[in-house]
Amino acid sequence: MKNYKPQEWNEIVAIVKDGFAHCTCNGEVLNAELKVPSTGPIGLEGDRGQMEYRRIWVKQLN
Repeated sequence: MKNYKPQEWNEIVAIVKDGFAHCTCNGEVLNAELKVPSTGPIGLEGDRGQMEYRRIWVKQLN
């Protein structure tokens, strides 16, 4: 990822529409069409070391 900033805050946006998630990190596409189930929990995970999260928003769009 070219726009990832190690040891700094990064903005990750995930938009789910019609059963598919579109995810970006600092504007760079991570996954354009990740199939997701219609129901279930929302989870956050990191793949290395300690992860911190702030300013998490979840909202339903019409």
